[in-house]
Amino acid sequence: MPDKGPRPSLEYLTGIARDLIFNSTFNKTINTYSVALKKLCEFRELYNLHKRWSVLDQELLNFITYLATQKMPATTVTTYISGIAYAHNLKQVNETIKSFIVVKALEGLRRKTGELRQTYEPQ
Repeated sequence: MPDKGPRPSLEYLTGIARDLIFNSTFNKTINTYSVALKKLCEFRELYNLHKRWSVLDQELLNFITYLATQKMPATTVTTYISGIAYAHNLKQVNETIKSFIVVKALEGLRRKTGELRQTYEPQ
């Protein structure tokens, strides 16, 4: 490959990569995910929890339960969890969002609030 001038620094490449990823997501989505992370921070402060990545599945379960007790709609809770998953993916950390207890808690919340309908006919 022919040399086309000075090579860019890794810091420069990292910045460009961040911009590419940022530009792949709509601003409204980023704003919504920012609200989700803010709510997570508020929850952590309320219960004196450590602010670390990744968010442990038990902490996510408690966060989901907390939001449910605040009468947060299941769709909003699911969106918030998606925002946390997005942050996990950006930080390239394990995604506990898909853990069994988190998935089941979200499903249970949707069923409880009537936001999940049965997809089969009872016999």
